[in-house]
Amino acid sequence: MQVVLGLIAPPGEMSLLLPSVFANNLTTLRLAYFGIVLIWFALTGEADVNSLPNTPAADTWNFYVGYTPIDSISETLIPITFLPTGDIDTRVTSNTSLATANNILAPTTDLIRTITGDPQFDIWKLFNWIVVSYYWIFLFDLGQTAPTYYNWTPAALPNFTAPVRFTSQNNIFVNDTLFQIYSSYLLETIAPFLKRYEPSLVIPTFLPLSDNNSLNSTNQVFLRSYACVERRLKGWISATVSVLVADYAFITGFYSLFILCAGWWQRGRKNGTRKPQ
Repeated sequence: MQVVLGLIAPPGEMSLLLPSVFANNLTTLRLAYFGIVLIWFALTGEADVNSLPNTPAADTWNFYVGYTPIDSISETLIPITFLPTGDIDTRVTSNTSLATANNILAPTTDLIRTITGDPQFDIWKLFNWIVVSYYWIFLFDLGQTAPTYYNWTPAALPNFTAPVRFTSQNNIFVNDTLFQIYSSYLLETIAPFLKRYEPSLVIPTFLPLSDNNSLNSTNQVFLRSYACVERRLKGWISATVSVLVADYAFITGFYSLFILCAGWWQRGRKNGTRKPQ
């Protein structure tokens, strides 16, 4: 996964999105996934803000292409709705939005097709595969195979009394049909692509999912710590030592100056150049 992302946006190197930025005279171009989407509802002339979950665990989820023209300061977000199978849901995604996104990303798509040698390379399947794979892997790092969502507004805390629980039916590591789709894409599209850049890459093989070969929820332990500082008065011995150590340079400096002056005065008296008054 990191290798795939490294090819799209290599750290410290040119991103594959830059050709699209230059070709469309953009100041920004980003690909985004928002786990929670805010929706504005107009109620009696006032704006009320609620949130809706945006998760691959649902029957559809949204991926966004955000761009800012060079003569504008506002970003435009184009939603692309995906089905659990990785296909674009054309019932929700408008033809206009999809055409705009394709036109903006056309230079990047052409570059990827040149690199992979596949003139039919579908960039949307790649974006879907990256987000969905990351989503379920990160969720399982927390011991879960399905997410739980709590509605919230900026003016209030999440409502923990009314959780919205999703099932694991769209989890690609639980649903065997989806697992075959995503693992096949990895083996047939991603792996040959990576093999060009990592010749030593070992292409894995996967067994079909079963009761004994799938992810299950597990209990995870969170470790929490904090730094505690309590100010207390030091004892007189400890305080004296601390002051003497801190002021050692000043004390030795004044002492050396005193010795120098006293020695100079004493030598003057012995030579007779200074007489006591």
